[in-house]
Amino acid sequence: MRTSEKIIISFLLFFIIGCKKNNTSEIKNLDTQDSVKSQSSVEINDNSKELNDSFVISCGSGCAMTYNLKNVKDLGNIKEVRFEVETYIDEVLSETNDETYLFYYNRSNQIEKIQHKGEKENILENLLPDAVESFKNFAGKLVDTTKINAIQDTLKYQTHHE
Repeated sequence: MRTSEKIIISFLLFFIIGCKKNNTSEIKNLDTQDSVKSQSSVEINDNSKELNDSFVISCGSGCAMTYNLKNVKDLGNIKEVRFEVETYIDEVLSETNDETYLFYYNRSNQIEKIQHKGEKENILENLLPDAVESFKNFAGKLVDTTKINAIQDTLKYQTHHE
């Protein structure tokens, strides 16, 4: 086996093991989140089974970013989403940041654009296709979960006021 083949095989094994570690941390994160608060500060049940509350984006060779959901504010057709973003380089956590994004939906609840809070750039137009797909998948699940939460809020209100 040539040296280049050994390097490629080593890299693939390293990458596969790294992805498995990230999945384990995502499962732990699902267990630790108790609730999500709506804008009216009414606690609602955890719907993490309906909403995968983290996703991973590759940022190049040996680099990955995990977006862990921390908070969602429902502002009508706009959802303000705060993530804890963990950056891994060669499977080692190199930094952690909080980032807030605004998800803009049309009247049919389809994602139109996503902006980093405080910026005007639509990230759906500038990211790599795999990253765009990850954000779009999250956006679709976010709308479905918001509908579930609205129904639960209505049921809680009716139960407490009957």
